[in-house]
Amino acid sequence: MQAKSLFFLLVMLSFNAMSQDIKNVSLVCAEWPDYTNSDGTGVYWDIVRAVYEPLGIQLTLRTVPWKRAQHMVKAKTADAYVGDYYDFVKHKIDYIYPKEHLSIEEHVSIIFKSGLKKEWDTLGIEMLSGKTVAWVRGYSFDTNFLSGISLKPLETNDYSQALKLLEHNRVDAVLDYQSNFKKSFAYNNPDYSIKPAKQGEKLFVVFSNSEKSVSLAKMFDDRIKLLREQGKISKIYAHYGLEPPLEFSN
Repeated sequence: MQAKSLFFLLVMLSFNAMSQDIKNVSLVCAEWPDYTNSDGTGVYWDIVRAVYEPLGIQLTLRTVPWKRAQHMVKAKTADAYVGDYYDFVKHKIDYIYPKEHLSIEEHVSIIFKSGLKKEWDTLGIEMLSGKTVAWVRGYSFDTNFLSGISLKPLETNDYSQALKLLEHNRVDAVLDYQSNFKKSFAYNNPDYSIKPAKQGEKLFVVFSNSEKSVSLAKMFDDRIKLLREQGKISKIYAHYGLEPPLEFSN
């Protein structure tokens, strides 16, 4: 026990040395209910708070459209955005990625009007071929798991706008994360079908390509390990009534 306490003390001294010249970190993200709420609450916001605030670093959190968040960090007008995939091509060119991930994303789900259910049951995701499909601008599903399907993408500012297009028959289907659909008018509505479309992947805090970010990424890697070991990540999920990824459960 004494050896473990000494280890934690040495780690904290190392963190304090790295953070002494960093007083504020600005983070941006689109609003994801229960994860990055516009009022500054949410699982991902709370995790980054737990990483940096004990080191004396204050966080400035802003809700902006997803694509703008990416551009702001690339242009270094914000220090980081949260909840994106690792991109080895952009690492150390456009962005700095920590080694440790923030979380495992929710499954991506698809929603469509129930008239297409028989077609979905027969073809699955291939049903989208030739159809107009909406998702939030910047998610780029067409270059990810839908890259082999010839569909007509339509990007929107947020999932609510996409659902309105579906409601008024402007698109055939919408792709987004499952928790967003659970809070929409279409959930448990017999006129709509919601199906899993893609398993969740690791999500990262993505930093601007700067010397400051090198230190921030190192702090994140070390602190997130401690938070997982101490069970604090799972407690943050529980606070919002959400199940943590299995690796975070104690």
